[in-house]
Formats: sequence, structure tokens, C-alpha cells
Amino acid sequence: MLKQSLVQNKSERQFEKNGFSFVEVLLNGKADAAVVNSFNEWDPLEEVIVGRADYACVPEWHAILEATMPSNQWTFFKENGGQYFTQKLLEEAAQELDNLATVFESEGVVVKRPD
Repeated sequence: MLKQSLVQNKSERQFEKNGFSFVEVLLNGKADAAVVNSFNEWDPLEEVIVGRADYACVPEWHAILEATMPSNQWTFFKENGGQYFTQKLLEEAAQELDNLATVFESEGVVVKRPD
């Protein structure tokens, strides 16, 4: 079954600091302390969120996919858009994400994963 969660009392606060623009997500009027931020593109990576492939679906077909997908895959996306990927593909993707998290951790990067 697909997990769903609704966030109530969510708001955003925009501000500038040291010449950078930020959007802070507030839940119930408080900033989420677990947010991972990026202030520039060249500092060493300290912390990252690595997601999960659970319940991943094939994207609905859209013209932009012609520019981003190999043409030999178009038929698959046109025929399967909106459906779940096969269990085998989901398991392989989960293993790849676990491996990615392991590589980050071996380099000293703090890895956060969804439950």
C-alpha cells in the first residue's frame, strides 16, 4: 500500500543571508531542524538525503521525455506510464541506492534516509 502523509500548518519563510536567498519550511510555526541545506556548489559535501525506490512509478509520457530518454525506450514509457516498475527493478534500484549511501558514508558524508 502506498504511504501517504498530509502536512498541516506548513508555511514558508523567505529570507536573505550573506547574499544568498533562502526559503525555510516551517511546520506548525517551527523550522524543521532536519533540513539539509546547500549554500554553494563547491564546498565539500557534508550531508545528503538518499531516497528510496519503494512504490516508484514509470513517469507518464510527456514530450520532454523525447529529449531525455533514449529513443529505444519511448515505447516502454508510452505503454507503461503511471504504472509501478516491476518488483525486480524496484529491488535492483533499492540495492543501488543502498550502495550509493554506503559510498557517501565511506567518504565521511552524513546520509539521511526516509523511513
